[in-house]
Amino acid sequence: MDEQIIKRTRKALEANGFRTEYLENRSKVNEYLASVMEAGSSCAVGGSVSLFECDVFSLLRSGRYEFYDRYEDGVDIKEIYRKSFSVDYYLASANAITENGELIFIDGRGNRVAAIAYGPDNVILIVSVNKICKNIKEAWLRCKKVACPKNVKRLNIDAYCAANGECRSCQFSEDDLFLDSSRGCKNTICSDTLILSRQTSQKDRITVVLVNDDIGY
Repeated sequence: MDEQIIKRTRKALEANGFRTEYLENRSKVNEYLASVMEAGSSCAVGGSVSLFECDVFSLLRSGRYEFYDRYEDGVDIKEIYRKSFSVDYYLASANAITENGELIFIDGRGNRVAAIAYGPDNVILIVSVNKICKNIKEAWLRCKKVACPKNVKRLNIDAYCAANGECRSCQFSEDDLFLDSSRGCKNTICSDTLILSRQTSQKDRITVVLVNDDIGY
């Protein structure tokens, strides 16, 4: 990713009320998290391949934190989702970022987008610089041609894009950019779309950690 695009995106994110950090590669992620997340604090995560690929769970499960682990055998997943709203730190990723400083998320259940939009006082998003897109249209296409098809395959879900490699509505009308994406799709994971364009009353609540590495979808 071009350095000027990264700098421009960081500047736009910060102007929109988001805090940003930049890390050279995935090996720096846990060091950064340990430096900002106090020992003994509570934390939870949204579904994220990026967190797995950065080995974040080894830190969260180390005993240093009170971790509400959605992947632990036998847990009440709905209770974990509820507790996630009041943790000290919520970790996740984004499906795309625009150079205008907008964050785009698409969920199947909505637990991740709900917590990110209004929940924990501190949200940390671990995002590859490869997810930076020119604008909302390019970000949408990235979600529908890259992120969502890979996620349905990972989750073994029988949705249209699992077999076809992209959403049925990639030839879209800009009049219904997001609505049309899930219309008529069996087992869609595109139920809830969130676009964060600005943080006003809770400026710096969300930290976007841009990682110069190919991680996540």
